[in-house]
Formats: sequence, C-alpha cells, structure tokens
Amino acid sequence: MHKKSDQINREILVNFVTNGVLLTPRVAKTLQDKGILFGISLDGKKEIHDINRRDIHGSPTFDTIIQNLSKIENRDYIGCAVTIGESSFDLVESIKYLSKYFKTISYKPVRLTEGMSTNMLEEWKKEYTKLIIFLRDCSLNNDLKYIKILLNGEDYFGKFLYRCLSGIRVFNRAMLALLDLLLITMVKYILVLHYLLILIMKLKRTLRKI
Repeated sequence: MHKKSDQINREILVNFVTNGVLLTPRVAKTLQDKGILFGISLDGKKEIHDINRRDIHGSPTFDTIIQNLSKIENRDYIGCAVTIGESSFDLVESIKYLSKYFKTISYKPVRLTEGMSTNMLEEWKKEYTKLIIFLRDCSLNNDLKYIKILLNGEDYFGKFLYRCLSGIRVFNRAMLALLDLLLITMVKYILVLHYLLILIMKLKRTLRKI
C-alpha cells in the first residue's frame, strides 16, 4: 500500500473488520506491515456477544478474541466495532472495559429488516443518556480519554459531534489530527455547559418553591 501511495501521490487506505477469532500476532503484524487497517467486531458485553457470535463448533468467542487481541504488540490502530441490537447493555461499562484494548470504539445499531422495537429504542436512549453524563463528568475532571476514543472512529455519536462542531470536510490524516485537537476542546466545554444548564434548571425549580 505504501509503494502504491507513493506512485500515485495519493493516500490509499485499505481496511476491513474481522471477528478476531483467527487473528494471531503474526497475522496482525503482516497486515500492519502492509499498511492495512483492520477492526474487530464485538456485540457489546461478553454475555450478549457469546449468544450471537459462536465459532464453527458452537463455542463462545468473546474470551478468544480478547486473548488474541492482548497478544498483539501494536494495537494503536486496531478499532472495535460494537453492535447495538435488541439486547441492551451498559454503554459506560462497555467503553471502560474495551478502552483497555482499543483506542477507537464505534457503536452502531444492527441492520434489522423491520428496525428496532420501540421498547428497545427507549432502553438505548437511557443508556446513551448515561453515557453523555459520564462523558460530561469525565470532561469536568479533565479526562478526555473516552471522548477521543469515540471521535477516532465511525461511532454514530462521534460523527454527530464532528458534524455539529466542525462542519469541515476532512481530507487527510494530518488535517484530522488538527481537527481532533480543536473538537476535543470544544466538546469539553459543551459538556461543561450542559452541566451548568442542569444546575441552573435545578436552581430555578428551587427558587420557585421558596
């Protein structure tokens, strides 16, 4: 990929997502040496993942994937694609756990023919509300780790933040890196503003009772 990029003077990025079951350190290094990016798909927490994703023998795969991943020396550019489906899970606990192994995490809904049920949409709204509050509290403590993880990849919430805050088309990695610095700072202050607005609303309610 590097040679071809030099020949045409254009950046070429080849990437794919794997279930990670057969991803050995040797395979990972070969792909990385060739400049090929790859991600690993997981279905949220272990209990839900192992119901949906089993190997050819019918055995659960979550622990195998994590073991394979932990043996890879360079994990900086390995992303995690997390599927959101008809079984909800704690997004805050999920991002805390997966951030031990990934610097990029993307949460995306499963593709369903009839769409997600109304009840499940309500469950996911609750989980995303908890996630936003968690990110706000982290930013107040000057911890931007989890915000960066979501902004790094194809996460829908991360994309929403990009579109709302930048309105800028990203052409290459250098520009993306500069934009990251700007957006992370902006996200921090927006989350702080959200926190202040909540305090103001609570104060107003208190004053009305006096």
